[in-house]
This record gives sequence, C-alpha cells and structure tokens, in this order.
Amino acid sequence: YLLCAARVRRRHPVRPWPLRRTLAFAGGLAVVAIATQSSIGVYDDVLFSVHMVQHVLLIMVAPPLLVAGRPVTLLLHSWGNPVHRAVRRAVRSGPVTALTRPTVATALYCAVVVGSHTPPVMDLILENEAAHDAEHALYLFAGCVFFLVVLGTEPLRHRVSLIGAFLMLLISMLADSGTGV
Repeated sequence: YLLCAARVRRRHPVRPWPLRRTLAFAGGLAVVAIATQSSIGVYDDVLFSVHMVQHVLLIMVAPPLLVAGRPVTLLLHSWGNPVHRAVRRAVRSGPVTALTRPTVATALYCAVVVGSHTPPVMDLILENEAAHDAEHALYLFAGCVFFLVVLGTEPLRHRVSLIGAFLMLLISMLADSGTGV
C-alpha cells in the first residue's frame, strides 16, 4: 500500500495520494492487529466478552477503515497497463459483481454474524484454533464486502443509493442486535 502511494506521489506530484486514505488503511490494519495480537487476542478464548469485542473490531471497525483507504483505486492509479487492465477486469468479474450486489453483501454479512454464533459453530471455534482463525478471516472478508458496497468508494459495477446504504445498515443492525440478544 505504501509503495503504491509513493508511486502515485511520484507519478502525480500535483495530486498525490491523500494522506487521510493512507491513515484510514493503516488504522484498519492496526485494528486487525489489536484484535488478534494484543490482549484481546490472548483472552478471546477465555472471556466471552473479549471474544465479542474481537468480533466487533474485525467485522465492524477494521473493514470500513480498510475500505476507506481505497486500496483498489490506489492500485489502479499506481500502475499502468497491463496491471491496470487486470485489476479492472478482476473488479468487474462475475464473482466480484455477484458478491458486491447490495442484497448479496447484506445477506453475507448477516449470515456470517448469525451463523458464527450458533452453538455448534461456537463450540467448534472455541475448540479448534484453525476454525477460530478462519472465523477471523471470514469476519474481515464479510465486513470488507459489506462496507465496499455501503461506502461505494471503489469502482464496482453496483452502486447503492444513500437510502439503499441506510437500509443495508439497518438490516445488518437487526442481525447484530438479534444475535446479541
């Protein structure tokens, strides 16, 4: 990320990559590190409350910061063809287009939140370290897909209106609240 930002700065000295985006992306990485490598990561198997704080950090705090950093746009601005063409093709591919439909992104987010808190899945996650690590990756993935659509900052095929983003957030809040209850 930093190499691409420096490359944009060299290629476009009048309009360098905004520092606020770099700080947002770095903040997202810092939140992931705090959630997994700090005392939160140490006690997530011991205290249920810490485990839930970790979930919130990984699905609701880190992803919007990472997405606000606009890594795909940075990659597109920092490289010419053939990298630019390949990234654009990947972003516009069928799987990415399907995942970033507002309904699919919202359903994925809700399914991950609700599904990972069912008793059999929770038991597996608490007993198996690999499953627990996979849960962390799934939370980051689902959160990033969801916030890519809600924030609408990257060059995706589907754009959601302000009302659509509000509805997505409302539905996700219902899933979060229902699971919490």
